[in-house]
Formats: sequence, structure tokens, C-alpha cells
Amino acid sequence: GVTHIIQRIVEEPDIRSMGGESMERVMREAAEEHPFIQFIYATDMEGKKITKNITQIEDKAKYADYEVFDNYADRFWFQEPVKNGKVATTDIYASKVTGRLTMTVSAPIYDAEDRMGGVLGIDVKFEELAREEDED
Repeated sequence: GVTHIIQRIVEEPDIRSMGGESMERVMREAAEEHPFIQFIYATDMEGKKITKNITQIEDKAKYADYEVFDNYADRFWFQEPVKNGKVATTDIYASKVTGRLTMTVSAPIYDAEDRMGGVLGIDVKFEELAREEDED
């Protein structure tokens, strides 16, 4: 499931590098591979987003102005992995951006020295995910 996928992504050396462009390349590949990924992003330890908006093509325009929430320090999906070093999953909610049923899955990113460097978040299209899991 998604937990397994996010764990694989945060172990990628390009993600652990904490370098914006390298991270974005891996994240774009993940979004292409998994249509249920609505939005994928990373923050630093302060909760500040450090990657560009990476979404599915059909949602690109909807996210174009979505720089408003540049700091996510107060969000459950950010706080939880920072606190306990584990993958966190939110309840299902209606996305403010797309109106779709969505859940957020997040995981801590450990840098090359195994220090926690930030958090990776994935907003999951719930219906797409259910469909993909039916096919497995």
C-alpha cells in the first residue's frame, strides 16, 4: 500500500540529499508511476515546503496558486513523523484544492548522516487508491 510506497521514496538517496531538484525528480517519477498521488511535497524540519508543487497533470492548474500555506508546522501530518519518526496517515477529508476525497500520508526524511532532515507528504486520491488496490 501507500505506506510501503512512501517508505521506499524516503529511502531514495536523491530524497535523502535534501536537495530540492534531486528530490523533485524522484517525486515526479513517483507521481507518474502512481496515479493516486494527488500532490507530493517535502518540508524541512521547520515545516517549510522545500519542493515545487508536484501533482498529476490534470491538477496542475489547481495547484498553481497553492503557495499560500508555505508553512506546515502546525499540521498533524508534519508533527506526527517528527515526533515519533514513523509514517503517519490522516483521516479522509475533502481536499481544499480539488474537492476530492483525500488522505495525507507522511514520513520523516533522514539525511545522508541519518539525521531527520524533514518530512515527505503525499496527498492521496482516495478513490484512485481504492481502485489500484482492487487491481493488485
